[in-house]
Amino acid sequence: MLDLDNTLVDRRGAFTSWASDFVAGLDGDASDLEWLIAADQDGYRPRAELAALMRERFHLSTPVPGLVDSQRHELLERIEAYPGVLEVLETLVEKGAALVVVTNGNVAQQLHKLRRTGLLRYSPQPVISEAVGAKKPHRLLFDTALSQSGHRPEQSWMVGDHPVTDMTGAHQLGIRTGWVSHHQLWPNPWVPEVTGSTTKDVLQHIMAKDVPS
Repeated sequence: MLDLDNTLVDRRGAFTSWASDFVAGLDGDASDLEWLIAADQDGYRPRAELAALMRERFHLSTPVPGLVDSQRHELLERIEAYPGVLEVLETLVEKGAALVVVTNGNVAQQLHKLRRTGLLRYSPQPVISEAVGAKKPHRLLFDTALSQSGHRPEQSWMVGDHPVTDMTGAHQLGIRTGWVSHHQLWPNPWVPEVTGSTTKDVLQHIMAKDVPS
């Protein structure tokens, strides 16, 4: 199982790039950019809520729905897979691994990211929270992915960047965990089976540890 945003694709980098251009277009300064990146909460803040805050901060006349639509469109066009991820996924598939993307978010938006980056071919039936009717760390998403893969929890891995929604959600079900730290410190008392600073590192560690050569 694989998380999407900030695990397979660089959502954080795409948002920072978009936010920089947005603030520059308003003749804003570094404090405005810092505020906008913090207000986004790494994508966890609802888009309409962020748009409302932006209208207030930057004195915008554009209605909230228009801001949400433009932000989503412009952000999606900046999304890229992290370096080396596609190549490692290709190797995993060649070795017989069953890959399932498990992600929170809007179906159309997440599918667009998967198509744009070429990731959809590795997980043609991603598990997306809007379609499932629950969000990670709810077990329904993990159970759905396990059903697709045909594997039991102890045979499976969850690779992700979020200590709670990805790692704790999987750990509580007995799924082995691979944490993409992005150079952060692990915050929980229990420790994932594999930790790496990049997604490529984590996937390669798992492949060396658990995938037949």
